[in-house]
Parts: sequence; structure tokens; C-alpha cells
Amino acid sequence: MGTGITKSWESYGAEIEEADRLATWKPMVEGEILAGRVVRITRETGRDAKSTLVELERQDGQPAALWLGAVLLTKFEKHRITEGDVVAIKYFGKRKGVSGLEYRSFGVTVIERAGADALDTEF
Repeated sequence: MGTGITKSWESYGAEIEEADRLATWKPMVEGEILAGRVVRITRETGRDAKSTLVELERQDGQPAALWLGAVLLTKFEKHRITEGDVVAIKYFGKRKGVSGLEYRSFGVTVIERAGADALDTEF
């Protein structure tokens, strides 16, 4: 009796628990800020396996996560953000690009590099 299922049912349960463990940051108001130490960067994840998920530990110890859209992914790559870095991300609201398409604008600051203090600011 072939079902075509390649993953065990338990593995689906593990994914649900992992997703529920993290509060995903979805800023709605201009000026919202998320700051924390990067605990994990998971690439090629999500439904289409083309997304990047960043897990943070806030200063109060609470976990948080954010999905990197094109704007944030570009900024993370530009700043060479890696696990262990402390970052702050500020939401600037929706903007229109030169093509006329709307996008969500963010600023990113590296507060501390993993293993060293450094400021790498760009807002």
C-alpha cells in the first residue's frame, strides 16, 4: 500500500512545534524595532525552500524570528551578518520603488560582531 509520503508523520509534528516556539516579527507600524543576537540563520527553508529564516534572542532572553524578504536579505548580505552578531532592525513602512512596485523598507544596524565589538550602521 504505497502512500507516496516520504517524511514520517512525527517529522511534521516537529516542524509545527519549532514554528510555534518562535514569535515571528511582522511589523505593522513605522518605527517598530526588533533587536537581538542572531542565534541561527536557516537558508533554503519554508514552503518553497527558497526563503531565509533568522532566529534571534532578544536582550530579555525571549526568542524571536523574522523571514528575510528581498530588502532584508540584501541588507543582511551587505553587512555580512552571521550567527552570534547582535543586530537591530527598524521598519520604515511601505515605499514605492522606481518601478512603481511597493515594498517594505527596513534599516539594519550591527551592534556587535560575534566575538568582537563593532558598529556597522546603515539606516
